[in-house]
Amino acid sequence: MKDSQPELNEEGLLSYLPREPILEAFDRSPGNEIKSGKFLNPELSAALAAKTFGYFIDKPERLPR
Repeated sequence: MKDSQPELNEEGLLSYLPREPILEAFDRSPGNEIKSGKFLNPELSAALAAKTFGYFIDKPERLPR
């Protein structure tokens, strides 16, 4: 049986993450990770942070302590 993997959108975000709030946060940051394409590098720490904590960006009260 093949494991199912969440799909990535064109920015490299997992399909179940809240796309707009994450992109808005990256637009406010100086690194230009999304527009430059650097975000698609799986070793980039910004990509790891977005994929780990992005789920909670619009619901911080659900973030485990």
